[in-house]
Amino acid sequence: MNKKTLIHKVSLTTLLASLSMIGSQASHAEEEGSFFLEEIVVTAQRRAENLSRVPIAVSAFSGDDLKKASITELSDIAGLAPGLYLSSYTTLSPQIFIRGIGSNDDGITAEGAVGVYMDDVYVGRASSAMFDLYDLERIEVLRGPQGTLYGRNTNGGAINIITKKPSDILEGGITLEYGNFDQFSAKGYVSGPLVEGKAAGKISGSYKKRDGWTLNTVDGSRVNDENSTSLRGQLALTPSESVNIVLSMDYSSDDTTSSYKEVIFGSFFGFAAPETPDRFSSAYNNTDAFVKRDIFGASIKVNWDHENFSLTSISGYRNTDIHYTEDFDSTELQIADLETTQEAEQFSQEIRLSSASDGELSWVAGLFYLRDKGRATDLIDLGEFIIGFPDEVTESETQTDSYAAYGELSYQVTDKFKATVGLRYTYEEKSFQVERFNPAASVALLGGFQTILLPQITSTADFSDISPRLVLNYQLNDDMLLYASVTKGFKGGGFNNFPFDTATAQIPFEAEKITSYEAGFKSKFADSRVRLNTSVFYYDYTDLQVRTNVPSGALALPQIRNAAAAKVYGGEVEMNALLTEELSIDLSYAFLHATYTNFVGDAGIGGGINADFSGKFLSRAPKNTLSAVIEYDREVPSLNGQISVRADARYSSTVFFTPANSDVLSQGGYTLLNARIAYENENGWTIALYGKNLTDKTYVAHAIDLLQFNLVTAEIGAPRQYGISASFNF
Repeated sequence: MNKKTLIHKVSLTTLLASLSMIGSQASHAEEEGSFFLEEIVVTAQRRAENLSRVPIAVSAFSGDDLKKASITELSDIAGLAPGLYLSSYTTLSPQIFIRGIGSNDDGITAEGAVGVYMDDVYVGRASSAMFDLYDLERIEVLRGPQGTLYGRNTNGGAINIITKKPSDILEGGITLEYGNFDQFSAKGYVSGPLVEGKAAGKISGSYKKRDGWTLNTVDGSRVNDENSTSLRGQLALTPSESVNIVLSMDYSSDDTTSSYKEVIFGSFFGFAAPETPDRFSSAYNNTDAFVKRDIFGASIKVNWDHENFSLTSISGYRNTDIHYTEDFDSTELQIADLETTQEAEQFSQEIRLSSASDGELSWVAGLFYLRDKGRATDLIDLGEFIIGFPDEVTESETQTDSYAAYGELSYQVTDKFKATVGLRYTYEEKSFQVERFNPAASVALLGGFQTILLPQITSTADFSDISPRLVLNYQLNDDMLLYASVTKGFKGGGFNNFPFDTATAQIPFEAEKITSYEAGFKSKFADSRVRLNTSVFYYDYTDLQVRTNVPSGALALPQIRNAAAAKVYGGEVEMNALLTEELSIDLSYAFLHATYTNFVGDAGIGGGINADFSGKFLSRAPKNTLSAVIEYDREVPSLNGQISVRADARYSSTVFFTPANSDVLSQGGYTLLNARIAYENENGWTIALYGKNLTDKTYVAHAIDLLQFNLVTAEIGAPRQYGISASFNF
């Protein structure tokens, strides 16, 4: 499928409506046998709309786009969507940032500032958001605060993952892939009718296995491997013309070696071997560290279309079980090991009512409820080098109950001018129970007794907010849209997973708030062969929830603290151009200036205690990011198929990983190059060769400050990967 096909299948009515939006120029061009970019249909505003007429900053990628870009997980789209930065401490703790807004906390109490939704169900835990991307309709990345249309209010933005639904005809497919590091994956699906016109079903699955690319010089083993399985089942019911129901269940499991970091600075005061120039070879004392994760999800979506309105109910349940161990210091010495078990469970219910059509007056209103419960046991195993400090166990439980009512109303003031107002009310109750103690086995070695470091404490807090939104948009002509908006966002406060003492366990950190001012321009020109979307924004950002490492005995405990204020502004440009019927280019650029204007906090190396971070850059907020994609699709009748060639380059300027902006806790500017060449036979066969990070660029994806041990460890980005894939669809 080339650039001239729709980003996803739509009904005949929607297709005709989308094509009519292209205007007389495109129609005339089609009559002359010319070519043009097809319209992209998104549901970012909870109804099917032409992307060029949606007055928000949103990027969309179809399942075909993801396949051609060799994208198999969420982190891969970071370089394609402007303003999106995604890194990971482990596969269990992704950090998603949009326009410098995000969260890098990974404890059981953590909540993200960017909402991830799968088929309209909010995925509350970051540890549940990193799943295989397969059998998808599309992904939408919304930038800026979301709340007046979404169940869970989030400051940074939202990522919508939309899976392909069961089809009313029998179809299926399978893809096999093999690459370096003995990488093997298999993906497939079968979909079709069960009861003609009434029920359709679908089963899809994915299996991935790969050897590790990091050599542990202690025992010669390979670490940082991959071993995952995912399954998804869907049932679509149509009991009447006006009612449709979709039931979904998904399960995924990971069982791998731990995410081994590498020392990039320090040597534990000279006792450990210094860092090596080979970024994929190191010495680890804990050779048996592992990651085990199981995720289960289920949802029911019911939609009733009435003559005057549509009523939608979305019920979702998700459960995540994690058992994780880690060589925390990443050296050959037994300094500190971690063992974590987590169980998280959430239930969400959303009811949404919307007007039947996008007429002169249109509206959406909804109610949302979320209950999120978590339990964790964290063991810090201190080795023989940490004399006088026995091991520590922290046991914690948390529960969040979130209630919200939201709505938007749009009025077509004139043929070209539309005004939209929205409002959201949020109320949250949070409870937190924690206890920390020395396990008996560790203190016995020191001739002591088990001690309670922090007695069991239960704390509660509640947070509420009213978040308004105003949007004005002006349709200059069929191909040009101007818009401006003011939106307020809110992210509730909470409790630190590792409080120092009774006082800090009982005092929550405050909610963070943001006011976003944004203006944008969307256009098509050159006979609809070029699409250009731009936006500029300014954020008034207060009470930021910032994670810093604060010294505590032999360790540094991660703490969330409120920065008083930050200044964030920037701009983004996205362009898609069909240069010829066979050649296309996609360009995107984001400029971001994000600095603290008032923040005094604790930092590690290069920061000090009670350091003033005013003027420092926010973490994971690169000033410049750029992506460029060139794609060539050519029909070859002699081969009964099509040849496709695609190459993309993604650049990011310097990124800091802590508020101190230390050089050893940063990554300088770098570029990644990827490519794919494929042959697609008209009978459904496709064979492709692909390569990722073709220049084998070494870069830091995430850095951790172990200030107490005089070490900095880092998650190193994936090295060069290449392989071959074969697929068949019927």
